[in-house]
Amino acid sequence: NPASDILHLSGQFEGNSEFLTLEITDITGRKIKTLTIPNLSNLDLNISEFTAGVYCCKISSDRESFVRRF
Repeated sequence: NPASDILHLSGQFEGNSEFLTLEITDITGRKIKTLTIPNLSNLDLNISEFTAGVYCCKISSDRESFVRRF
């Protein structure tokens, strides 16, 4: 489902990381936004300023990472 204003994220990584790195890139791989966030509980990310298109959200800890498109 396309996101237009708010991207809702929830979950928690395994391991000892208290904080995670969240990186948003556009479809060409250009970094749009990088944040340090608490080891996820719930996060609402305002994406209303992004131009319409396909983006990737990568969340990384000291042990693992995952990428999702939106």
